[in-house]
Amino acid sequence: MQILPRDYLLTRDKLAFAVVDHGIEEGRITCFLRYHQNQSNAWVKLSSHQANALLAKEYPHYLFQSKSRDTIIHGVPLDFIESHKSATAAIESLLTTDAQTPVRHQAIEALKYLLQIGIPNRHLGLSGSLLLGAETSSSDIDLVCYDESSFQRARHCFASGAGPFDQLSINQWQNAFRRRGAAMSFESFLWHEQRKHNKAMVGSHKVDISLVGASSAADHEIWHKLSTVQSAARVIDDQKAFHTPARWRVSHPTISELITFSATFTGHARTGEWVEFKGSLEENIRGARRVILGQSREANDAVFRVHPSNE
Repeated sequence: MQILPRDYLLTRDKLAFAVVDHGIEEGRITCFLRYHQNQSNAWVKLSSHQANALLAKEYPHYLFQSKSRDTIIHGVPLDFIESHKSATAAIESLLTTDAQTPVRHQAIEALKYLLQIGIPNRHLGLSGSLLLGAETSSSDIDLVCYDESSFQRARHCFASGAGPFDQLSINQWQNAFRRRGAAMSFESFLWHEQRKHNKAMVGSHKVDISLVGASSAADHEIWHKLSTVQSAARVIDDQKAFHTPARWRVSHPTISELITFSATFTGHARTGEWVEFKGSLEENIRGARRVILGQSREANDAVFRVHPSNE
């Protein structure tokens, strides 16, 4: 079975890695450590800092110097994979088994509505804690979509409050802000997030939906890091603003693209808007330059916001 972004890989070390990119580099799948099993065999969720520290101290064989990204990243060697948790396969499993927890019941409710309005089963996936069976009473429902038009239909449902979907309250947005931990004010976070329509409530649980598109040759180019850069530019193409990773083409004297692997910034800006950004400047063999926004899931080392004149 094909391994896709948002799937999970479980290793013999009792670690669970979320796949973050297409393809294989040097016999490894590019991932990020999200959970480990404790002595009771329960899954424990890790922040980016905790994940990096745990690997550096106890499992350094999952850290490697990526030539394509010119930095040390998490990667699982193929022969270290004990099992593959497919987000697509999890949909059928969820829909054909009894809901054992409230969050599973509400995930089923959300999925059945999306199927009812005509989104094909094959276009949907289930990631996060539900994919691992590690959900708690406060878990989110992490949905994945593999088709652009189906993703936009789901966003429309979220925006309009169709079926089981409701808008987040201010308290729920504040909770999301605390969990994300980005380096921005709550007011800025809220303004950017409320117009994305990739989050909604089903009952007492937040639903997030992300888009995983097809891999392209550009995804496997080799990039070299140059420096940290802070600048501003106008977005000229936002067609991949919700993809994994998210991308924006920009009008700038030296930089052609902004890219992020962090859900914090997914869908953040639209074509025609001016954005302020701070991130890692990279260059490929063709001389093209791009900026990576966020070096962690929380992206608290980066800046990316629509310029105030657009707000």
